[in-house]
Amino acid sequence: MNPSFKSRKLLCALALFIVATVFVFIGQTDFQGWSDFVKWVFGIYAAGNVGEYVANNKVPSDKV
Repeated sequence: MNPSFKSRKLLCALALFIVATVFVFIGQTDFQGWSDFVKWVFGIYAAGNVGEYVANNKVPSDKV
């Protein structure tokens, strides 16, 4: 498996993107709803990655 697809967050974001896109094609939502949903999903994904990076690279205060 490609290493870039091992992230559960990425797989979940892609799955939600695909489901939202299918909903547009079958007429369950409009473009505005799809656009808002995708913005939130990938915004939360990006924030989660930044939070994970900061948490993993934080230096303990006694070492500063």
